[in-house]
Amino acid sequence: MPEPNSGCRLWLGQLWPSGYGRIKVGGKLKRVHRAAYEEAKGPIPPGKIICHRCDVPICIEPNHLYAGTDQTNFDDMVRRGRYKPPPHAARIPLERPT
Repeated sequence: MPEPNSGCRLWLGQLWPSGYGRIKVGGKLKRVHRAAYEEAKGPIPPGKIICHRCDVPICIEPNHLYAGTDQTNFDDMVRRGRYKPPPHAARIPLERPT
């Protein structure tokens, strides 16, 4: 059942130390949001990662998940104000090298 305020479907099982849900699929552990994406939308395109529109690492709602790149995920993090550079990184530009 979706969480009523956000519409997120929250994973209540095991977590990776990073805070993302984990599940065993075919005898291998994988991030549960990736499994949810694949079940709902098909294979993850080559070179893509699965990102959250909702910024909730344990969300498995397919409508909150999209295939992006490391750069689109980083740009989204900056745009939403979640990027917190370490103090020693003050001289590093926000754009990642391509």
